[in-house]
Amino acid sequence: MLELPESLQKLLDIDTLCSTVFDGLESNYSDVRWLTSRAILSTKYSRLIDINTKVGSRFPGSYKTFLSADSVEDEDQNGLRYPAELLNSLNGGSSLPDNRIQLKKGFMVMLLRNICLRKDL
Repeated sequence: MLELPESLQKLLDIDTLCSTVFDGLESNYSDVRWLTSRAILSTKYSRLIDINTKVGSRFPGSYKTFLSADSVEDEDQNGLRYPAELLNSLNGGSSLPDNRIQLKKGFMVMLLRNICLRKDL
């Protein structure tokens, strides 16, 4: 069994972890260098939702919700094989990204998928 050093054991609580990593967020939320020097990685999607909620609540302003597009460019390529309702009901536990994302101005986003290979995105 792997044992963590005592100094890291206190960070097992999500509230403590978020407070420790983002200590000073309220006064540094618009400083890109400060923000990009911090990150919390998680192997579990459910934990990631908790972390985003806790860190996001410390950002000023209100959330804005963005929804995915429910259309395809070429219907002949089986683009309509699955109804949009089914795809939109899947969450981050599947191999597809969520249908909606809530962000605040200045909130950090990590892009893990290519959006459009033809446009180098």
